[in-house]
Amino acid sequence: MRLSSRSPSQSGTRLVLALMTATMLVPPPVQAAVITVAAPEGPAAPVQPGTPRSSAEDRALRYFDLSIEDAMYIALVEGDFEFAVATLGGLATATSSRELLGFVSGVQALKRDDFNAAATAFARTESDDMVGSALGMITQLQIGNEADGIARWEQFGEEAGGAPFYRAWRGWLAERANDRAAALALWREADDNSELLFSPVIAKRYFVLLAQTDGPQAALERMDDLFGPVEIMDQEMRDLRAAIQAGRASLPGLTVRQAGAEMLRSYVTLMQLARMAPQEQRRGRRAPQRPDADMVFINDALYLRTALVLEPNNPELRSEMAGLLSDYGEDRAALAVLEAPGGPPPSSETLMELSGYASAMHRIADAVAYIERVPAADRTITWHHRRGWLAVAQRQWPKAIEEMRTALRLAEQSGDERVLAGSRWQAAGVFFQTGDAATGTQLLDGALEAVAADDILRGYIALSISFYLPDRRPEMIRVLRRSLGGFGVDHNYLASFGYILTENEATLEEGIGYLREALSMRPRSPDMLNNLGYALVDKDYDLEEGFLLLQTAHERNPDSASITDSLGWAYYKLGHLEDALRLLELAVSQTAEDPSAEVIDHLGDVLWHLGRRDEARARWREASEIDMSYDGLPALRAKLADGLVTPAPPRRDLPVADDPDAI
Repeated sequence: MRLSSRSPSQSGTRLVLALMTATMLVPPPVQAAVITVAAPEGPAAPVQPGTPRSSAEDRALRYFDLSIEDAMYIALVEGDFEFAVATLGGLATATSSRELLGFVSGVQALKRDDFNAAATAFARTESDDMVGSALGMITQLQIGNEADGIARWEQFGEEAGGAPFYRAWRGWLAERANDRAAALALWREADDNSELLFSPVIAKRYFVLLAQTDGPQAALERMDDLFGPVEIMDQEMRDLRAAIQAGRASLPGLTVRQAGAEMLRSYVTLMQLARMAPQEQRRGRRAPQRPDADMVFINDALYLRTALVLEPNNPELRSEMAGLLSDYGEDRAALAVLEAPGGPPPSSETLMELSGYASAMHRIADAVAYIERVPAADRTITWHHRRGWLAVAQRQWPKAIEEMRTALRLAEQSGDERVLAGSRWQAAGVFFQTGDAATGTQLLDGALEAVAADDILRGYIALSISFYLPDRRPEMIRVLRRSLGGFGVDHNYLASFGYILTENEATLEEGIGYLREALSMRPRSPDMLNNLGYALVDKDYDLEEGFLLLQTAHERNPDSASITDSLGWAYYKLGHLEDALRLLELAVSQTAEDPSAEVIDHLGDVLWHLGRRDEARARWREASEIDMSYDGLPALRAKLADGLVTPAPPRRDLPVADDPDAI
């Protein structure tokens, strides 16, 4: 299948100074290593998320002959936190890194709930290290050393200058000391420097104090400016806003453990956003310098897993960890994090996330069940978008249109032009799916006109226009090129742009270049492997490389229907029709809840060349009826009339990788 990517984020437009000037406040605790993990003699065991461990030997076999980087990556995906930290400890010992040893010892002490040992260990981390300083501060507070905790944080403030987080959390320390005037002054300064956007827990406390000193209206104005409009706020922020309006807002409790977990979560969020900041302008297919994707994941996951040690049932933390996993294509592990036992019943936001991950795995019935559990009062614009697309998957066209019209009405009521543009963009796809191209075009044009040229949303709207209206691709490609240096350009965006470019022979090679760049940003991602592999195969650009990429993608995610379809299509292009048939029939069964015209179309082609022509026509007819936006419709109608007039691809030897780790 030609493209498998994550849904784009519709984050706010406020590009804050803190983000644009953010630097890595702490050196990564892990560096890429070629040291391998020792294990008993025996073959390497395949690693799948959620596989039970029966013994220490089983665990050792799981990581047999892996590099430290690979072993830690897999352990952090699966939630094997003890192994990940122990492995990091071995690296720290091997490199004699005092700072890394301090971090490892501190985290292991936290796991044992030994805050005294943790405080001693984190004292060995560098004073300008935000994570070490934060954990050093909260461990001192937890054992009652308030002055030492404050001193550690102030030392970080001196070393790191105007770094994000310092003022916000120094204000919390002042509040703990009952000096609300000092807390409010620090939070005002943090607000002026846009730091509170990354510390919502502190922002909520700031709004309450602001309401008590300057009045509710002042607090509401700051809240709406930072997190509004109301329609896109999370439930807790909406509840706080209502409490401020009613004059009954009070400072919520915040334990030291909660504070430490929130600091780590906020730090990871800032670093993720900093990586989305504009890169240097691309020249041709040449990509800007980027950090190693696996190491980025290891660092982010390590901090979030550490935060979950402090607050294992914190729903925001679980959400953040699940989002990180999903971003790297680990939807099964993401679901496991959110569905883990313990904690309060899932919030409306968590139910929405569960629905999204289930949908990504083609579990449409489960996705609908999750989303329908969201109370009516919490059914936001985003809820109606998601419900509408699930109705599309179920071919419930009136329901899909009803949900999108509701979302459009709510977006208009919000008064936010960008929110309305995003809603028009979402709704347009549904109208194209139902064959109403006129309404879909009108919505996309209105959305494009309302969004600023440097807004990533404009790029995503242009991608949709390019997909649904191929005649306008040259114009939209110019829009997309202008967006490449903007905030929010990620692997999904580059993969989508690359796909559009591969549809034209003149830009095919450039498109392949962007697909390679997207893969370089997520080298383990089955989706990114699939995107590049399918393009190489479908366009006859490099059948051998494409086949090997798709084999790897399928090994990593055999449950993905789009990847199964792509590998089946690769077998077809190589002339192995029986293997193609087996995989394409599997792909059709995997999309039983969410049928794909392209998958069914592919199956019809294979059936035709196997001599099963009545079955082939039945499949082509089915494909022609389920998706009015499918760009293969003209070819489908020709096949229904005349059959396939081209011969089957000649049978070739299947490619074999020289080195199993080469792809």
